[in-house]
Amino acid sequence: IDDLINLTPGTTISGNGINIRGVGRQNSETGSLGSTNGVAYYVNGFYSVVAGTVGESTLYSESVQFLRGPQGTRFGRGVIGGAVSLWARRPTREWVGQAVAQYGDNGFWGLGLNVGGPINDKYGIRFGWQHFDTEETSQSNIYPTKAGISVENNYLEFQLEGRPTDRSHFWLRSTAFQYMSDPGYSAPPVYNTPAPMGALVPNPYFGYGVAPPSLPRQINIDTKGADRLTGNQVHILNADYDFGPVTLYY
Repeated sequence: IDDLINLTPGTTISGNGINIRGVGRQNSETGSLGSTNGVAYYVNGFYSVVAGTVGESTLYSESVQFLRGPQGTRFGRGVIGGAVSLWARRPTREWVGQAVAQYGDNGFWGLGLNVGGPINDKYGIRFGWQHFDTEETSQSNIYPTKAGISVENNYLEFQLEGRPTDRSHFWLRSTAFQYMSDPGYSAPPVYNTPAPMGALVPNPYFGYGVAPPSLPRQINIDTKGADRLTGNQVHILNADYDFGPVTLYY
């Protein structure tokens, strides 16, 4: 998402989302659910609250469009700033596949692939999978507990597109995302001091009194945290029917 913003004049991004020509949300993306955002985000025509959804891997996304505002009913229902719209790669008329392999510092590696093609003259399918993993953390913990940034992400995709009749067409895209990661910490964090939210952190009075770390990327954690996301699924169906004088889009 940062690369997309850097390539697009007049746009900036922060924790509040994307601004287009200086217009956007001035608070948290999820802090004002139900209110109109200055910039609207869409994935395959479906509205999204979080800007990060338009930053998919190019292994699966075909194009991202930045549309200046104000926008009409089709993109944003009058949002003044504009809209950002992502369209995914679709099933192809011939069998085509792509793959990517990555390797980096701290034992980082990634694999991804997709394959798509026709079932028959009327229907086509597409499958995708991508995995990210870091075997070593980029942070060094003083306490004898393995803690620090560690990522393990999985992304799955399935698509079905078809034309049951000469007048009807549909496109279904189903995705699932999960991660089993360990969080990173800002140095020097210690869990043996009173928490700003009361006691809603692991062992706020654990009693581990070693001096805070002073080296870059060095932390002092006595209790390991965890970031987990499972069961996250998104199903987006686009359908249209040609009545002759008009076409109905869903």
